[in-house]
Amino acid sequence: MDLESMPEFLTPKQLSRIINIPEATLTLYRKEGNGVPFVRFGKRAIRYRKTDVEAYVNEHTYQETTDTKNTPVAAGVSIK
Repeated sequence: MDLESMPEFLTPKQLSRIINIPEATLTLYRKEGNGVPFVRFGKRAIRYRKTDVEAYVNEHTYQETTDTKNTPVAAGVSIK
């Protein structure tokens, strides 16, 4: 799927494909209060804003795996 043609709100399936994480893991993250912020429309429709995905990726981007301070580096990732 072309990122530029994606809607403003992504389904769990779309986000799963983009970041290569299983939908079940996204579900677990939502239940635990972790991961990308999401929007709930009604009782069942879960969506992720592209801007929230971008912000989450930028906040969780690191220079090295041995970073003991766990300080992310602002990477400026943009999903268009």
